[in-house]
Amino acid sequence: MRLTTTILFGLALLFSSAASGSLITSSTPGAGWMSGWVANENGIPYWDHTSDDGAQKNVGFCLTGTGNCGMTGTLPGDIPSWGIVSTWGFDPSFYFTSSGASEAASLRIEIAGLAGSNEFGWYDTTDPGVLHPIFTGPDSAGAAATFLPSASFGLYLATANGNTFRTTGTGSDPRNQHFAVFEGTGTEEYWLGMEDTPFNSGSDRDYNDMIVRMQASAVPEPATFLTMGTLLLLAGNVIRIRNRRRSRRSTTSV
Repeated sequence: MRLTTTILFGLALLFSSAASGSLITSSTPGAGWMSGWVANENGIPYWDHTSDDGAQKNVGFCLTGTGNCGMTGTLPGDIPSWGIVSTWGFDPSFYFTSSGASEAASLRIEIAGLAGSNEFGWYDTTDPGVLHPIFTGPDSAGAAATFLPSASFGLYLATANGNTFRTTGTGSDPRNQHFAVFEGTGTEEYWLGMEDTPFNSGSDRDYNDMIVRMQASAVPEPATFLTMGTLLLLAGNVIRIRNRRRSRRSTTSV
């Protein structure tokens, strides 16, 4: 009985750990989650600017389903955004620490002239020169992908103009943050709004050029499947041995 209970407990741990996602990490003083914003195009927070795409189309209107963004499906609402809490400004450099689980990404909308060529992906912060694409130019709203990042990873947006913007501020336009990150309601769930134009080149800073939802995948990794299979076989053997013993006892008593 004890062994079976232990096995079942181990399986529960495997399933629970498989759904644990990545945590946003930063060394910027004052960085954290900012709550209580309103999508009203007043420039506060940093992503709440008037969009060149039309009235009420910045990422705030997209997430709340108000205005004229046109993003469909289940929307998160006015969830907290990441930045400098005291000033509602952007954090110039942050990254993610992974638990080892896969991440599921879904492309929700692109409102950009460069939508047909923009590329979104991840990179290992210890080897930023190697880029791992998740969504490329041909992908559009509704695209989904699962990726397994490194232990410490950043996100990038590469454009046909030769720019590569990174969450860690090491790419093009390094003094400005081209990712607006929002804390979803699920476990380690994030909504990412991206700006594909350098700030000094006419950027409207609406962060709607690509919007992606990212969360830990509930599907265990191959190593987890192997361990799970071993535990299940062990549990099956324990049950078979126990049933044989019970059968022998019943025969003896008769």
